[in-house]
Amino acid sequence: IAIPPLFRSEGTQITLYDIMGKQLDSDIVSTLSGETRMNIIALPAGMYSIGVNANGLKRFVKFSVIR
Repeated sequence: IAIPPLFRSEGTQITLYDIMGKQLDSDIVSTLSGETRMNIIALPAGMYSIGVNANGLKRFVKFSVIR
């Protein structure tokens, strides 16, 4: 996951949601390098979103898994 400069911090919260908004996973990570990884290999095909929360800012990005 590429992290925009405004969201880079020692304590960035990354949260994975399914299409219905159910939280599937969440972790607090350092994103000072501008990127982080999340293992999605076990996700079934479908639509998901990732929430990035840092420095008082929040952003969501949708993505799809195709199998």
